[in-house]
Amino acid sequence: MKRIICVLLLTVLIVSMLLSCSIPLRNSGKEKQRIVVQLDQDYWLASVGKMLKEHFPDVEFDFVISRGGAQYLNDAALNDDLADIIIDASSWTQTSLSDDDYDINPKDYLYDFSWTDITNMFYRVYLDGFTNEDGSVNWLPGAASVEGILANTALFEEYGIELPHDYVTFVEACDKFSEYGIRGFATDYKYDYTD
Repeated sequence: MKRIICVLLLTVLIVSMLLSCSIPLRNSGKEKQRIVVQLDQDYWLASVGKMLKEHFPDVEFDFVISRGGAQYLNDAALNDDLADIIIDASSWTQTSLSDDDYDINPKDYLYDFSWTDITNMFYRVYLDGFTNEDGSVNWLPGAASVEGILANTALFEEYGIELPHDYVTFVEACDKFSEYGIRGFATDYKYDYTD
């Protein structure tokens, strides 16, 4: 049931994205508008690819399968070869923290959804992790996105450890808890959430 809901949500997301494209469709009868869709897994072709072709018969879709994640997106941007629609689980906004000449700012290449109605489809708590400091939203949560981390704030207060606000302070907090013999972070990936 969760998979069906996720697929439906993704379908609505993609349809909304396509409808909000600023390029008008050309219905000359001979030439179709061409849209390149980059997918990070080939299994998206069966669901997303089929749905797009059915709902938009006047559009020619070219699907690109890439498993390179953030590095693929970085290279595509540098070569001015980004897809029109990107469905990718990688976090391109976290590609590099180095002062590399080839490091780019993804916000210069991605659409800002913050002013669109599509963001109303998500609970604010889900969207917070995808919102930039300036309020722009360049990525939208998808199926199996990390929804957040739960913290025992009383434990933080008891040991005088500040709540983390980014990855660096998260690691520092985990290290401080380790000094007290407390595991600072544990996943629950051992549980099956597929039903």
